[in-house]
Parts: sequence; C-alpha cells; structure tokens
Amino acid sequence: MFPSFLRNPPLDSTGSDKNLLVIDEASMVDLPTMYRIVTHIHPSVRIVLTGDPDQLPPIGCGKVLADIVHSKRIANTMLDIVKRQEGSTGIPEYSKLINQGEMPPKLSTAAIFFHEANKSEITDRCCLLYREKPENSRIIAPTRNMVSEINNKVQLAVNSHGEMLRFTMYSEEFFLNLRLNDAVLFTKNLYHRGIQNGSLGVLSGVEPEQDDSDELAETYFGDVTLDTGDRIKITQDVLDCMELGYAITLHKAQGSQFPRVIIALSKGRIVDRAWLYTAITRAESEIHIVGSKEDFIAITETSNNASRRNSYLLNLLI
Repeated sequence: MFPSFLRNPPLDSTGSDKNLLVIDEASMVDLPTMYRIVTHIHPSVRIVLTGDPDQLPPIGCGKVLADIVHSKRIANTMLDIVKRQEGSTGIPEYSKLINQGEMPPKLSTAAIFFHEANKSEITDRCCLLYREKPENSRIIAPTRNMVSEINNKVQLAVNSHGEMLRFTMYSEEFFLNLRLNDAVLFTKNLYHRGIQNGSLGVLSGVEPEQDDSDELAETYFGDVTLDTGDRIKITQDVLDCMELGYAITLHKAQGSQFPRVIIALSKGRIVDRAWLYTAITRAESEIHIVGSKEDFIAITETSNNASRRNSYLLNLLI
C-alpha cells in the first residue's frame, strides 16, 4: 500500500537497528516509487524485497527488482520450490521453459491445454471455456479493448438476466453495465472504502439503501463481496471505479492467483515472453491458452521487452 505508506510521516530511526520494511511483489515497483520509498525512511531501516524479477516489469519506468538481482551486489536468495502449483499440473516446468525462452515439448500437457485459434476466434473461444467452469475461472487478456469485448460476451453468456445495477442521481435514473452476481473489478485505490486498484469481487446486492446513522448521510446503491470475503457498500465514488471482471489485463492480475486461468494470447506490442510467463504463473491448477501456435513460438523465443529498458540503476549498483 505505497500511497498510504508514503502519505504517512517519514519512517525515522527509533534508536533500534531492528526496523524492517518488507516490499512484496517488488517487480511491480518502478524507479520513481522506489526513490520515494528510500528517501522516506531513515538509513538505518533495512529493506527486504520479495518478488520474481522475470515477471512483467512495472508500468512505470525502470526494472528495479531485476536490476538489483542482476547486479549481484545486494544479497538475494532464489526460492526454487514452487508452492502455488502442484508439480503434477505441469505448470512449474512449463513456465520454467518459457521463462528460459524454450518451447515446451508439447503445447498441451497435464493440466495445460492449448487451443488453436486465429485472432478473430480468440474472444469467443475464451467465452466458451469460461462457461465450462465459471465459478473458479479468470480470463487474462493483453489489451483493454479485448478485455472489454470478452467481458461483454461472458456477461451475455452467463448472466444476461441478472438484475441491473441502477441508481438515481439528481432526480434522474442511471445504470451501469453490471448485473447482480457479475464478477467485478475495481480500478482505483479507495483505501477509506477498503478498496485497492485490482480488487476483485462479485456484485452481491443491487438494492439501494440510505445510511442515516450520522450527519453525513450516504446513499448506498448496492454492495460487492470481495474475494477476501469483505463486503463493500457501493457509494457514488465506488461507482466510478467498478467494471466487469470476468476478464482482466495482466497488470491487474499480477500479484493474484486463480484456480483456473484462461489466457487470450495475441501477439502485440506488450505481449512478450515475460507477459506469457507471468500469465501462466497466475494459475493454481489449470491453464487454457487460446491463440495461434505461430504467435506462441514467436513470443516465447523473442527476448523480453524489459531487456531494452535502460534505467542506469544497474550501472550505479555495479
């Protein structure tokens, strides 16, 4: 929770050498954010970074974790025992080969299934696969346009008759393209509401209610049950950051895991080996990859886009 941490007073020395700051999913931290962190704490505070340097780099500039690891100037430990997936799923070995730029002997093996499809067929095929096991599936797609297209198709397929989320403002009735029991994604940080950018849940209520418990009476338009089990009341500011969540981009999925992952694989500017490796490692037990074999080979055998990022941090560390 970097924004809230950085809004607090600087973390100063307390006269103890046991102050420790742990940064999880550190591969997502860009250079400006890391600069703000290290200048926000006392030099005596020790920092532990956890994460996978081979995963998708941050949206912002730099590749801090990868540069730190590759410099070999800062102590690091590589954890090579996979806990997220069982070896019998084939996922650990499959993802390892892709990360090394090697093609797996078979595109489909164990709990990994490759579905040959041309670009125009990908969204429909992903929708069909989602319908097979909607209760534990998540679709990962490379672009927001493809995410939106898949979300609309999946909603039509699995929840077309759910009651729509409607709300009244300034005596006019409005609605969002969200229905009762839809999968929902939050796209902003609203810490005072218990919401983080990328939080996922289910629209569990669409009945409006009025909170008259204090002077600042709020109108609730429904509620969302997060994957964590927490219940979020839908207020006006929450409405502004809700969208369908059957399919999400990889940046929204990074740091999360799902029992069954469906990957919409389409070669493009942002889809490289790191993208595919990160998408595959989001799955706990089953993976479906939808796309062409030619794209799969090209993506796997081409070096990562992040290798062309020049931040100069690595040079400074060496």
